[in-house]
Amino acid sequence: SRGMSNDARGQEEGDLRHLDRWLARSKDSRVLAEIVQKYGKRFNEIHVTAAWVGLAKMPMPMANGGRLPAFHLVLVKRLQGFTKSMPAIHSDGIMHVLHSMGKLHAAGGMFEVDRELVRGLMSQAATNEGGWEVLSVANLLFGLARMGVRPGADLLATMESRAAEGGAMPHEIGELLTLATTGATPEADRVEATQRWAAGAAGDLSHQEV
Repeated sequence: SRGMSNDARGQEEGDLRHLDRWLARSKDSRVLAEIVQKYGKRFNEIHVTAAWVGLAKMPMPMANGGRLPAFHLVLVKRLQGFTKSMPAIHSDGIMHVLHSMGKLHAAGGMFEVDRELVRGLMSQAATNEGGWEVLSVANLLFGLARMGVRPGADLLATMESRAAEGGAMPHEIGELLTLATTGATPEADRVEATQRWAAGAAGDLSHQEV
């Protein structure tokens, strides 16, 4: 930045090198909000993904009356804006962002979902050829369902193909696609069933989420 000393510039560049770890490991949404406010305009797709994952792991802060505090809503709005500004996001990043948004929404974070952002991510997912594992397919579709978003036919076709390539059985894929098209919040038994077949297809994934 103009007028910034070499020492200050070096410090900021050093901060950015560790930013993804700070974002993913942050335990307090206020701290995360401060990091996003300070560095958000310099985020890349890794930073954006780490911020969503970190936020989705935190307890939902509630103000008086059981509502989300203003800073939390501003944080989510900023994250949606920075995510939308990314020229492209890798398949894992798309899954993590949509899954995290869905998890936050279902947990009581009834923020206004940026439909343009979600449509853009779904469009990328429908044409993205890289790295789709069975659990990634499940997480992406569950994220959309938790937001009440129905994926289009092109995305469903892509996800069906990726799940089949990952070893899912036809009835398992059918169950998942039925859930995705209803736009309903997944029931616990459906989540557990998907975890079982995803783990069977992709190895020991007990440390991951659906």
